[in-house]
Amino acid sequence: MYSYNFETGEETDESLLKGSILIGINHILSNFIDKKDQLNLIKMKNRDIILEYDNNHGYALLLTANHKNRFIDKAVHSFMKKFTSLNEEKLKSLNGLIDVSEFRNAKEIIIEHFEPFIIKKQQNNNKKLIYK
Repeated sequence: MYSYNFETGEETDESLLKGSILIGINHILSNFIDKKDQLNLIKMKNRDIILEYDNNHGYALLLTANHKNRFIDKAVHSFMKKFTSLNEEKLKSLNGLIDVSEFRNAKEIIIEHFEPFIIKKQQNNNKKLIYK
């Protein structure tokens, strides 16, 4: 699993979904990956968990957001299209477990497609917005 924190702008090993919850979601995803009626949204009190599948390449994207909207949907679809295009050969050779280190280009693709949603921090000495 690859995790990117939009609030810090960093790749992270931590996730809102930990331990048994992550195992449960992984189980749900594996049961829906080849199904016609796929689970694509889990509504929580303060967040939406958005799920998008690429059935042809056998992977899914999970995104947590305050609220699902058409801008997020568009960013998710454009991200997946570019990610699949750049990593198609690696995705074709997947066998069960995924070594996310093979997909290091994910951060650049995330920034490209989700830039409006990434919280930018100001440098102390000037007003230029930077990614931390």
